[in-house]
Amino acid sequence: MDQFALIVKNYHRHLEKYAPTVKVAIIDDGIDPLQRNLQENIDGGTSFHHRPGRPDRPIDYWSAPGGHGTEMAKLICRICPKARLYIIRLGEGHGEKGVRQIKPETAVKAIKWATNAGVHIISMSWSINQSKMSGDLYNDFQSCIRAAYDKGITMFCAASDYGNTSVSLDNNDLPAAFSDPLRIGAATIDGAKWSRTGAQKLDYYLPGENLPLRDQMQSPQFPLQSLSGSSLATAVAAGLAALLQYCMGTAARQPENKPVFRTDDMRHAFTGLSKKDPEIPEVHKYFGDTQSLDTLKKVEDRYAWIAADLRRSHRQ
Repeated sequence: MDQFALIVKNYHRHLEKYAPTVKVAIIDDGIDPLQRNLQENIDGGTSFHHRPGRPDRPIDYWSAPGGHGTEMAKLICRICPKARLYIIRLGEGHGEKGVRQIKPETAVKAIKWATNAGVHIISMSWSINQSKMSGDLYNDFQSCIRAAYDKGITMFCAASDYGNTSVSLDNNDLPAAFSDPLRIGAATIDGAKWSRTGAQKLDYYLPGENLPLRDQMQSPQFPLQSLSGSSLATAVAAGLAALLQYCMGTAARQPENKPVFRTDDMRHAFTGLSKKDPEIPEVHKYFGDTQSLDTLKKVEDRYAWIAADLRRSHRQ
């Protein structure tokens, strides 16, 4: 898909007046401001991470992040280079043995903020165990997820990479335990389900094993870094969703014809790309054969074909 993303980027200036604004919220640990290739994608953000003992002093979403959110943003923009990013930094503390933990109440605030910002997609490459929150906070968490779903926002959340198969009500990973987000696990390089996701009930599996990543500040001669995990697969899913929405919106031409993508629409789109396994989308159908897309007319025709095929599969 890297080659198709390059085509999107190169031809965008010719189609900018038709292209939709696809807003993607990344709820994570912030973003590295030195990633110059990402700066043009960022439309805004906020932070719910505060200085110790100073709840009135938030630490900016672009200030000294842990790096995870930056990698997720790079993956999303690598797939859909025209995604507009909204960066939301979660609050963190330290749990047992000094391990960094997300403060659950900030996850609720982050989802509410993204919903009010009018984003189209929310990417959540993390999980919180239900046992870490009170009953009231759990209900608030569920309510804000439902409100985002009802507003038409497509949410992607990561599976646990510890193979959690528990059905105990006090031992579930959130937000994946809720039914509204699309739950994403990692797929291996040969298109199988990554063993570390175990027997969890998930919606889709996207590439997430040994993904080659390079710091955007580095020269191509630097070695690639390979990472694995369902968090990466979640960002890939969000990037794919943004790209599909971009293609359909650009093909629609007139603003009044721009498609409204809701969760069920995205589910139909992903399922329509699944051939051998209904849970593993295969993107070559839409985004392969890039060498033939050497004129603006051919690029426009590809967008139109993708849009028509998605509408046809949705009707079926």
